[in-house]
Amino acid sequence: MFYFAQTFLKQKHVKILLAILILSTLLICIDGIYQQIKGVDFINGYKSIKINGLFGVRATFPHYNDFGAFLTVMFFVCAGFLKEIKNNKIKALLFLIILFIVANIFLTYSRGTWVTFLIISLLAVFFSERNYKIFCLVFLIFFILTLTNIYLTKERFLLIFKEGGDTGRLGVWKMAIDMAKDSPFLGKGIGLFMDYFSRNPTSCSGYQSYYQYTHNCYLQILAETGLLGLLPFLWFLGELLFGIYNRMKKKIDYIITGLFWGFLAFLFHSFFDTHLYSLKLSILFWLLASFLAIYVIKDSRGGLANSGDS
Repeated sequence: MFYFAQTFLKQKHVKILLAILILSTLLICIDGIYQQIKGVDFINGYKSIKINGLFGVRATFPHYNDFGAFLTVMFFVCAGFLKEIKNNKIKALLFLIILFIVANIFLTYSRGTWVTFLIISLLAVFFSERNYKIFCLVFLIFFILTLTNIYLTKERFLLIFKEGGDTGRLGVWKMAIDMAKDSPFLGKGIGLFMDYFSRNPTSCSGYQSYYQYTHNCYLQILAETGLLGLLPFLWFLGELLFGIYNRMKKKIDYIITGLFWGFLAFLFHSFFDTHLYSLKLSILFWLLASFLAIYVIKDSRGGLANSGDS
């Protein structure tokens, strides 16, 4: 999929496909709010997930963390379109979609989503234009005040700073590192992290856990494929991100800027969960990567002035 997209698609196709994805996001956000009200979504019949007395909205996704990762990505993509589009009616629609996204971000009760949204938003504000900083800061302050003053979200958010707030992640991460130490170059084998624990979760080669996933994409890749798997993947990400960042410095394109921050949000959120092992989010990841690669590769071949597709 990645090869096909960056080989056959043009830059103008990326914007069309992102616009379709934005409209799909509106439908999923409406589905998420419906799920919050009725307890079940109207597309697949999925129920919200109960956790600590709350019901995390997941819409059509397997888990509220997955839904939160998707929403965070699409927030930045929509924000880029909102800045780029001149038509007032379309801008109004985009603003409405952003409001739906933010509402669903709250309703997921996903702390990983909240932290990712805050961190990437702060970075985006730091690198944004001066006349855009004020608007971004006001929105970010509003988000933080809402998050920390509404009783349900406040209690859920503050769990991060309490004992056990990591829900066992730190212990699992340590075990993944121990597995990597046993086989640092080749790892334990693709997909075998889950197999090791499912066969004997309390006594398996010295590791102890009831988790099937590490809840950290990078540590799971390291545990399963070793340095020979993780380092090339990180190199690929670095080439892609630095390539698009250099392009952003040469030519302002807010749609690509939004795509860049959305992709970065996906990568940051992957520190807290195993999104690359989710089919829906894995497809989203490679689509976003291919869209970014189209701009990096085709600009490097023809230059910004001669690309003819933007």
